[in-house]
Amino acid sequence: GGGGGGGGGGNKRRYLVVATGFNHFASGATRPFSLALFSSQPIVLQRVSVPIGGVRSLLKLFVSDPTVSTVDNWNGVTFTQRKDGHQLLYYVDNTQQSAACEVTINFSRFTNMVSSRGALDSMTIIDSVPPGHSQFMCALVPVAEQFGYGFSTQYSIKPQMFGFGGSDTHVPPIPPDSMHSPYPMKWR
Repeated sequence: GGGGGGGGGGNKRRYLVVATGFNHFASGATRPFSLALFSSQPIVLQRVSVPIGGVRSLLKLFVSDPTVSTVDNWNGVTFTQRKDGHQLLYYVDNTQQSAACEVTINFSRFTNMVSSRGALDSMTIIDSVPPGHSQFMCALVPVAEQFGYGFSTQYSIKPQMFGFGGSDTHVPPIPPDSMHSPYPMKWR
């Protein structure tokens, strides 16, 4: 990205660089990383903190790119899967106003893959998404592409025939206010 105008002697560009290694924002803690920039012009760097809401917004934009994503709609639930090269990401929007939905993703036959939701061998993720909420469910990326990687996956969405209140299911568990926590959608 970039943009921004400049005055005076030239055009100034501003870029926001976001570390997208899941270990950088899984816990919300600041973690060190290296950034290399090369430019024929002087560069000014400024560190900014991105709150968890900003991380969620960036993930949703990234996952929702229509050139590499598939979208399934079912009774007010939108399930978006981004399969782009060596990565797979899942996002859910529950636009229902009175019922939660339960989304299950079954992963198996992993080879050299890392998940943002924990250890892999075979794994089932089950999340209850409250009405009017979105949730970033999971990301899978290869440990090292040069050694080969693989996986198999299936998903299902089923309504919960009750209002949300006592059935906050997340398997594996997720910490509150993390990138995987459900959060309210902004209604138009």
